[in-house]
Amino acid sequence: DKVLDAKVTSAYPLTGNQIAEIVATLQERYGCKVKVEADVDNDLIGGVSIRVGDEVIDASVRGKLAQLAATLKN
Repeated sequence: DKVLDAKVTSAYPLTGNQIAEIVATLQERYGCKVKVEADVDNDLIGGVSIRVGDEVIDASVRGKLAQLAATLKN
């Protein structure tokens, strides 16, 4: 069985329930087992950034602010 490694970076430590919810969502999205490594980045304002292989799912506040700034410049 295929297992994907995912790195989850958050502004604050995640609870076991939050990690389980992320794992369930990623397993549903990719159709295989997912092993999550959780990390804390104090530079994030809030939210999470998830890296699975070459794909990054940026749901962090910092990432959303960067997207907003890019949109406003265009």
